[in-house]
Amino acid sequence: MADISDVLRDEAEHAEQNKDAVPGDDSTITRPGRDRAKVLSVRLNAAEYERLAAKAALSGVGPSTLARTCILRALDQTEGQGLDESWMASVSQRLSDLEDRVGSAS
Repeated sequence: MADISDVLRDEAEHAEQNKDAVPGDDSTITRPGRDRAKVLSVRLNAAEYERLAAKAALSGVGPSTLARTCILRALDQTEGQGLDESWMASVSQRLSDLEDRVGSAS
């Protein structure tokens, strides 16, 4: 049986030699945002979190990704203009639709 240090060394060498390799279909990338070093803690009540999680699931992302996307969109708005009214209306409508779907599913 191979020593764990040998296995780790071999894997490290392989990774270094194949830095630009494209992950295969069977690969799972677990830390795609590893360049993001700051963590923001936001408190939501249970209902707010469930709404966020449900919307995220419908979008095919996790709750943190959806929250980050919303924050970055708000920050990207032109200085002094506030949030884009059409985007806000769109988000409001989609959240309302989601609430209707979640309510009818219970």
